[in-house]
Amino acid sequence: MLLAVTLAPPAAAQPRQPPFEPSFLLPVDPVWTTVLDSGPRHGPAYDSLRAYIALRNGTLAAVELQTGEMVWTVEQELDHQPAVGDGVVVAAGGSRLVGRRASDGLTLWSAEFGSAISAPPLWNTGWLVAATAAGEIVVLRGFDGTELWRSALGATATVRPAIGGERLYVALADGRIVALALGTGALIWERALPGRPQGILPLDALFVGSTDNLLYRLRLADGAVDWYWRTGGDIVGTPSADLEHVYFTARDNVLRALDRRNGARRWRSVLGGRPAAGPIRVDSVVVVAGVSPNVDLFDAKTGLPRGRYEMSSELAAPPHVIPTAHSPSPKLVLVTGTGEVVGLAAAAGPPHLPFGLFFEPLLPRPPEVGLADFVDWFPASRPDPPPPFPAVLTVPGLEDPLPPQATAPFSVPTR
Repeated sequence: MLLAVTLAPPAAAQPRQPPFEPSFLLPVDPVWTTVLDSGPRHGPAYDSLRAYIALRNGTLAAVELQTGEMVWTVEQELDHQPAVGDGVVVAAGGSRLVGRRASDGLTLWSAEFGSAISAPPLWNTGWLVAATAAGEIVVLRGFDGTELWRSALGATATVRPAIGGERLYVALADGRIVALALGTGALIWERALPGRPQGILPLDALFVGSTDNLLYRLRLADGAVDWYWRTGGDIVGTPSADLEHVYFTARDNVLRALDRRNGARRWRSVLGGRPAAGPIRVDSVVVVAGVSPNVDLFDAKTGLPRGRYEMSSELAAPPHVIPTAHSPSPKLVLVTGTGEVVGLAAAAGPPHLPFGLFFEPLLPRPPEVGLADFVDWFPASRPDPPPPFPAVLTVPGLEDPLPPQATAPFSVPTR
């Protein structure tokens, strides 16, 4: 395994730019490497102790994050990335969910849906959400697999749903975004987009990209469009955000930062390859992985390059950041398509700033017995047809022309 770490030129070489803020991701050194029995079939799921990886040889493997040791493997076919929480790892295969004990892989429960599972399952504060090819959303209590409710939405969800507050947001293949009451499944609102929506980021508004080359900000109350931004390609994955900006990537190979409130562009950076997932915002940097062996880091304020991690083979999943790690524990975990799992820890040097999320939304826990205590505050009725979209937001001097490579065939850089 070859890992190369390169850093951007020091601030002294860029006299017109302010110095970069420290980041615990720069610099880092590899502290362990584990070679799996097979390459991964899907991206891993992580909790605070382990990575749970579905392998192409039909097994599910658990790797200790502290040491890189493979602690257990079980035979388990997975059609999607697993989900994990509260000591339970959930595997989706065919029309069945299987809950296993995270410490040793022992089967705890299974649930059959009668229709193939169409999207990666979601675990959030004890809620477990699955989508089926029959167009149903099924919500379960995660620790024992008890079904709480299900709702037929008339279209299939192929991306993982999202939970924000007491609502569940589902992106459907027919272009609709549906908001449901988390406790009962009652319809709150739905909004149709011209393209197919991707991963949803629920904050003070919903931020979601689409295959119509647009990133949208939608209101929580009714899904109305506040603003949207046009790019030169489909939006990739789920956006990321901090208090001021929302960050996203598109298949025009550009990383963009917009003002969260009004959609004005703050900066853009051209990527060296095609992105494979949405960006990750970590303290003072934005982390982007693509269809290549490289992980690129950009300054969150300016978009300037901060550094690059280069693996020996193409990455199989986005990087995983470990926010509570202490040196020499790993700060970052990378998984390649050939089955290498690498833990990276802070290099020897002066201490860096600690990492912390700017807020943590409070979410209700699933009911312990039933749904009798849940009150639906919203009518289960469809809203009026949406008004026409507003004009594309532009700010003089900040127009976002399509880059020249947007219409060229996509290619993967060779090394």
